[in-house]
Amino acid sequence: ERSRVTEAQQEDRTFKGSLLFYFWYASFFWALLALLYLLGGRHYSALINGVGALLCMLVGQLWRTGKVSDLAATRFGLGGCLLILFAESLVSGQGDSQSIWYLVVIALASGYLLGVREIAFWAGATCFFQILARLLQPHLQGWSEFESQGWELTGGQVLLTLLCAGFAYMSSKLADARLSQVLQREQYILEQSSLLEQARDRAVAAPQAK
Repeated sequence: ERSRVTEAQQEDRTFKGSLLFYFWYASFFWALLALLYLLGGRHYSALINGVGALLCMLVGQLWRTGKVSDLAATRFGLGGCLLILFAESLVSGQGDSQSIWYLVVIALASGYLLGVREIAFWAGATCFFQILARLLQPHLQGWSEFESQGWELTGGQVLLTLLCAGFAYMSSKLADARLSQVLQREQYILEQSSLLEQARDRAVAAPQAK
């Protein structure tokens, strides 16, 4: 029983550490983009990304102070980032926007933070907003503040690759940690079984010795 409690505590610490990293990383990412867009004169994009940074910091602070649960904070964070990316796409090319590509990270993050049961929902939401951006493109072309080209486009592709690789790495580490917990549990069960067998043998041998 003590072993199961310890394993649950370890898994909870692993999840909380992952969630804390997610909030800090997302806040830094949005703030950095907001600054770069502001310096480049892309004021609408800077505003949208600034809102994203504040949103992630707010949800992260509410979670750290215990005002929202782990599940609610994760869902709010993923949903907020999804909407920010979609809003960013509306002022940067709609269906052709580089921001639309990054929606795939939402689906990856949902699988890492929430497990396989929620992947279908978040993948569906991602696909919905990707299609919606394309459908709105003929009506919102005049809204585009910029469209990524040249090295900016290549940089976005490289960053997306690194983000996907990062989630793959973290998922692998989490899987290794859980496998280690399973192996430790099996070892504990084998040890307890061996002790029980020894105790049974001693109990059987005691009357015969008399």
